[in-house]
Amino acid sequence: MGEIIYSFRDVSFKYPDGTVALTNLNFEVLSGECIGVVGATGSGKSTLLLLMAGLLSPSNGKIKYKGTNISLYPNLRQEIAILFQNPINQFLNSSVYDEIAYVPRQLGISEDVIKRRVISLAERLDLTELLTRSPFKVSGGEARRVGIAMTLSYSPETILLDEPFSDLSPKYIDIVKEMLRELKEEGKTIVFSSHSLEQMLGLVDKVIILDHGSILRFGDPQSIIRDREFIEGVDLELPCYIKLLNILGIDILADLPLNIDTYLKLIKEYLH
Repeated sequence: MGEIIYSFRDVSFKYPDGTVALTNLNFEVLSGECIGVVGATGSGKSTLLLLMAGLLSPSNGKIKYKGTNISLYPNLRQEIAILFQNPINQFLNSSVYDEIAYVPRQLGISEDVIKRRVISLAERLDLTELLTRSPFKVSGGEARRVGIAMTLSYSPETILLDEPFSDLSPKYIDIVKEMLRELKEEGKTIVFSSHSLEQMLGLVDKVIILDHGSILRFGDPQSIIRDREFIEGVDLELPCYIKLLNILGIDILADLPLNIDTYLKLIKEYLH
């Protein structure tokens, strides 16, 4: 980490109907960071990700990608991939295979390489039996997994995911989380949104908490989950294991557990 990938300076966005979605955002994202964006419906999460993808332009302020105005950055589409909140809005092709292969083909990647990538992603996300099916005739969870495969199909440097865990069963949430961990280890820059703070813990380096288009907090997860008064004030839910630590009176640890496995290990040590 180190290079500034995104720089937001006094960024606001208003839709044509006059709806103000974001107000005066100031933050930076560094290379290789995984950032979680959390907030209620209508807080501005999707709009923020669309701005980061260069699909919307700010009404006010400046967004820079790698030091260049994002609207002027060359090869933006090759470097940045986005999963929409509703993946079906991204579908263009008659089969799931062609949907996953679409962007790599536009980038001139060879069919042999594309085939290997599609098969690999399909196996990982349990899409193999769907490859010949129309992407418009799959379930919500299947569409989400197809969308994730599309997003990762050309190995972009920066990955933006709007609600990647929505509609997914616990099995697939775990699979996607593991994929994100691997991508982070590869040095990818990742920004994803969620309604759930718990889904981010153990994955993200920093959390952006949005409320009515404004950033209420931008910091490391440990500092945020320790601030119970703040969490309650913005109507977020702490993980049950953090609540249990509060009840047991052992929530003053230097590092609070960020997943259930770490919590169980901690409790075993505490009881002994």
